[in-house]
Amino acid sequence: MEKYSKMTLPDLAAVVRQRLEAPMPFLNETEAEVARRLGMPIVRQLTRQDSAPGGYKALRMSNLGSCARSLAYRVLGVPEDGRRHDGRTKATFAMGDTAESLLLSALTDGMAAGLGPDGWQVGGLRQDTGQQRVTLHVPVRGLRYRVPVDGHPDGVLKHAGKRVALIEIKSTSSYGYSKAEESQGWGPEESYWWQAQGYMHAAEVDWMGVLLLCKDSGAFTSFWVPRSAKYLSMLGDHLWRVLDEDHTGDGPDRDGRAMPARVLADGTRLEPKAVELYKRKGKWGEAGTPKRGSGALPWQCCYCSHWRPCWGDTVVSRVGEDWRGRPSMKLYHVASMSDADRAAPEPETATTATPDTGDLPL
Repeated sequence: MEKYSKMTLPDLAAVVRQRLEAPMPFLNETEAEVARRLGMPIVRQLTRQDSAPGGYKALRMSNLGSCARSLAYRVLGVPEDGRRHDGRTKATFAMGDTAESLLLSALTDGMAAGLGPDGWQVGGLRQDTGQQRVTLHVPVRGLRYRVPVDGHPDGVLKHAGKRVALIEIKSTSSYGYSKAEESQGWGPEESYWWQAQGYMHAAEVDWMGVLLLCKDSGAFTSFWVPRSAKYLSMLGDHLWRVLDEDHTGDGPDRDGRAMPARVLADGTRLEPKAVELYKRKGKWGEAGTPKRGSGALPWQCCYCSHWRPCWGDTVVSRVGEDWRGRPSMKLYHVASMSDADRAAPEPETATTATPDTGDLPL
């Protein structure tokens, strides 16, 4: 059996770049078929509502890296009460999905046109397996059955007719793009890693090829994520936190429910920012005085659709600035704020900008 490595797998970004720079008729699809696929993100955002069905169907490979408490709310079918998808968010999602479809079409047709190494082809999952999704059955301690989790990878990469890897297209901010470039991929601290690993284990392949697009600049790159032998055990531990009724933490929520701790799949706890003091006199304050921003909740909480039942009246929302200086809603844990932060005037009174949650810093 032939073994593949990052050195022998194709450079996906190079194939896409060549195809975008060389307009030509499509080889295996009609223009109408491609146009229909590129338009589906717009159709989805204008016609389909987000849903939280409850039960195991609420667990999807795309959200496996999320906070255990957030996933538990979805499994329980608790109505969303937190961050909502406003018009700007919907438009951002649609533009990202459309750009991702463009890159996938360029990659698929570029491989077919011979712009990549000999013998490599990209196709859809349905072409390869007859199914539109893959399902991973996860062993979880204390449960007599495995928990099914569905996912929809973007494509399949074949070499000499044999399935070698899966393909995933992602769009991200300049922050997430630079971070991925510096680390040359994703690790367990990134939620995307949990999604990619789920796809690979379900499809029984050793590699995931990722095409990453920067939404701010249009730059794109590619990298390869190898399958982790420890993933199923790690995921089983995380889902145990989500599903085990006796495994609670951080106290009851606003409505008195005993819920799991606020912890990500990699074990990172989501906690308010502690008060920090200036070590020396500087532009922003005297030595020994507290820095601004104490009590701020992690961005994952600000973007959670269940932050209100999770935190209740222990937090306040204020309009601050995101990492690009744009107005963005932030959450603060009142008891963890310094006296200065707690007494600060509400930012809403000082700005005319419409508050929103901004783009994910990913």
